[in-house]
Amino acid sequence: LKLFSGDATLKNLRIRPDAFSKLNLPIVIKEGTLAKLSLSIPWSSLQSKSIIVEIEDLQLLVVSKRNVYE
Repeated sequence: LKLFSGDATLKNLRIRPDAFSKLNLPIVIKEGTLAKLSLSIPWSSLQSKSIIVEIEDLQLLVVSKRNVYE
């Protein structure tokens, strides 16, 4: 993890089932995994350059909220 240099990579992450609950989506996340999350943050020029977020191999098991509460 080289966050202070502006780069960070995290691998084999589990997605918490409540991770998207505040978005009030019509679905419920039952489980999920993320193979790789990479961040590139240009600390010295945040106002002029973009932060880059790369997501690789995101898998989510979702169900409709209607099915959960019936």
